[in-house]
Amino acid sequence: MTDQPPAEVVDPPEIPLPQTRVCANCGTPLAGEYCTKCGQRDEPHVHSVSHFAAEAFESITHADSRLWRTLWYLVAKPGRLTQEFFAEARALASSTGALLIVDEIQSGMGRTGKWCAYQHYGILPDITTLAKPLAGGIPIGAVVCTEEAARAIHAGMHGTTFGGGPLACAVAIAVIDTIEKENLMAHATEVGDYFQERLRWLAKRHEAIVDVRGKGLMVAAELDSADLAKLTVAEMLKRHILINCTSDTVLRFLPPYILERAHVDTAIEALDKIFTEHTAALSGTQPAAQVTPSAGGNSRG
Repeated sequence: MTDQPPAEVVDPPEIPLPQTRVCANCGTPLAGEYCTKCGQRDEPHVHSVSHFAAEAFESITHADSRLWRTLWYLVAKPGRLTQEFFAEARALASSTGALLIVDEIQSGMGRTGKWCAYQHYGILPDITTLAKPLAGGIPIGAVVCTEEAARAIHAGMHGTTFGGGPLACAVAIAVIDTIEKENLMAHATEVGDYFQERLRWLAKRHEAIVDVRGKGLMVAAELDSADLAKLTVAEMLKRHILINCTSDTVLRFLPPYILERAHVDTAIEALDKIFTEHTAALSGTQPAAQVTPSAGGNSRG
């Protein structure tokens, strides 16, 4: 057997660090701690994404010069993903012949107010993955490719045991039709904006909330305490409101597409009471005066 020569190591392209800080939510250049357009609080760690992307490519390149040409994978996290990061990822993938793959399994199918979250950024990935909401909970998945990427996939390269099942596909068509006919994407944008507005109102009352972010009905509130976040999830469950906690301190809200403003107000009132009672208990301070949030009414009359 003839030994294979070692693969040539190719240096990744040099990516300059950004000189201007931008808002993590809307991409507006920042002049202070808060964005003048959307009010988002500045997050310094997101401004080094070009350096992060370049380092990632460099580490992959020196591990195997063939591997880094294959894939560049980007998980879409609306509100956390910045225009800058996405643009740099697209540029890196295009300049190296890699494929930009976006995971829309949770964020796709209208949840953020568009069919896919990447559409908020005006940047087209080579491959997009879809699943969970595609058939309203019936198991199904889809891989959406550009024409160029699809030409590289031949018979036998991408297999699935249950792919193309008639039941799942029929349900998926019904889900797509319903989203369009009921204008659920516009509804997700409207109620989601209201949700973030109410959470920012809550953040002014409770210093424990350090950030509010999201798009459409994919919303998050970050707390300054993992203990408080865990407790909040449990207390909300007692009130028959289901939320979850990710990354230890992030309260994540992924409600049904038919959520109304009245439901948002119910959740905000519950959160206000929980933070008032338990933040004081955790910190040993006196509870703040209770203020009942005003209801916003039904948004889908």
